[in-house]
Amino acid sequence: MRNRFVAAVLIAASTGIAQEGADAPEIASPAPFIDSLCTHLSSTNPRVRYTAREGLVNFGAQGMLALRKAREGATDPHVQAFIDRVIARVKLRTLRPAGRSALSKPRSEEARAAREAFAAAIRSRPKFDIDRIAMDVTLTFDQIAKLEPILTRHFSEVDSMWREMKELGATRDKEAYKALNEEIGLLVEKAEPKLSAFLDEKQTKYVLRLMKRRYGGAFSSYSLRAREAEMKDRARALEEALRAKQEALKKKLEER
Repeated sequence: MRNRFVAAVLIAASTGIAQEGADAPEIASPAPFIDSLCTHLSSTNPRVRYTAREGLVNFGAQGMLALRKAREGATDPHVQAFIDRVIARVKLRTLRPAGRSALSKPRSEEARAAREAFAAAIRSRPKFDIDRIAMDVTLTFDQIAKLEPILTRHFSEVDSMWREMKELGATRDKEAYKALNEEIGLLVEKAEPKLSAFLDEKQTKYVLRLMKRRYGGAFSSYSLRAREAEMKDRARALEEALRAKQEALKKKLEER
């Protein structure tokens, strides 16, 4: 079963047969492995779910009928929510203008409308990928359900502060950036106890690093300080481990 699943994902990633464009029709699944991928959308393993999602997104509109069938058959609300997110990603892929780059200047009104629709979809999508996070730190469905609203609220507040900063024309003001980063730092400190209530230490650190990024994906100064301190702690731990090994080896040699 595992080999069949891996083979299906590899086929999905390599065929490149996803139909693109704003007018891409929904057509029947071209082969059984699309349906095979859909069977893994309800897996309790976040890595399996994420891999199946990426394979289905690669097919674009050609996998939409199978996805909607899987959505109708799902009874677990967590699985339903996950499939809804997969469908949203597939729709975003089908909106991507074909041919020329999505960021290039369109030559016709139709191309301009397609690019604007794609840009609007990009702006409205979540600022984080909850399913990628789940894969990276092995989150359960319950943890995802608790974490998603916290991240949505956090990035909404950061987005609001960033828009206000742009409206004031302060995007090149170092002091404004400093104030923004400090505000982000306060939001993160406020969220930490809530995260620790249902995440373990490793998961909490991962999410906090994600939240410390300011709008646009760059790291805030707050985050850089935290990362620098973390790297120093790691280097110190490695030095202590190496020193302990050297002392143990020296002791063995002396005993001989």
